[in-house]
Amino acid sequence: MPLRLFATFLLLAGLGCLCSGGDEETGDSHPSADTHDTGIPGGSFWGEYSTALCEHYQRCEPEFFDSFYKTMENCVATFTESFEAGAEAYEGCVFDETNGRLCILGIESGPCEGFEMPAGCQSLFYCPE
Repeated sequence: MPLRLFATFLLLAGLGCLCSGGDEETGDSHPSADTHDTGIPGGSFWGEYSTALCEHYQRCEPEFFDSFYKTMENCVATFTESFEAGAEAYEGCVFDETNGRLCILGIESGPCEGFEMPAGCQSLFYCPE
């Protein structure tokens, strides 16, 4: 996948399909509230998620990482700001910490070639209807 499309995919996947209506379960059947009160749905997860994505970029696309983000701190700050802003749309939803952990572990252990966003990343919130 071309590098810019990969970057766009990760950002959209991170912000796009985060809410689960409870039909599909990939982790804990009883999501818990985030215990790290930051005032943002998902709490401190977004910094951890951003770090995992940036480390993946640095490992798998070092030239892109160096030219676009320059430093790990810049990369993490850029992603965290975007994800926290997008997470505000999930106010009133419950963050699924189990899927959050599965998401980060999947990114950290994911291969460079043929990387796909882990299933846990697709169901980070349970939004009561």
